[in-house]
Amino acid sequence: MKFWFVFVFSYVLSVECILASNSNWVQVNVSRWSSPGDTVELTCDYDFGNDPLYSIKWYKDSSEFYRFVPGERPPGKVFRTDGIRVNMTMSDDKTVVLESISLKTSGLFTCEVCADAPSFYADHSQARMDVCDNDCKEHGNE
Repeated sequence: MKFWFVFVFSYVLSVECILASNSNWVQVNVSRWSSPGDTVELTCDYDFGNDPLYSIKWYKDSSEFYRFVPGERPPGKVFRTDGIRVNMTMSDDKTVVLESISLKTSGLFTCEVCADAPSFYADHSQARMDVCDNDCKEHGNE
C-alpha cells in the first residue's frame, strides 16, 4: 500500500509541475508560402529553463517525419513522409531543412518538444506552409 501511495503522489506532483510551468515555451517558424523546388528551413525555438532536452519531433499534418534525440546515436532520424525530403547534414535540434519541396509538401507543421527529468515538460507549436506555383497571389500570397 505504501508503494502505491508514493507512486500516485509522485505522478500527481510531476503532472502539477508540468501544468504549473508558465515560463516554458515553444515556437515554430515556417515560411507561409514557398515554391516548388525551393529549400526551406523550419525552426523550432524553445526554452525549458535549465531542463535538458529529451526529444524534438516534427510532424507534417499527423505524420512524424523527423526526430532528434540527443541521447541517441545518431541523434537525428527521418521517417518517410510524402512530399518531405530532409537534409540531415543541415538539420539538428532547432532546425529542419527540407530540400526540393513540392506541392505535396504543403500542410500543417508541428514541432513537439519534450524536456528530460526532472520536469518531463512537453509542449508543441504549429504553423501552416503552402507550396504553390507561380500564381501564389491567387492563393492569398500578396
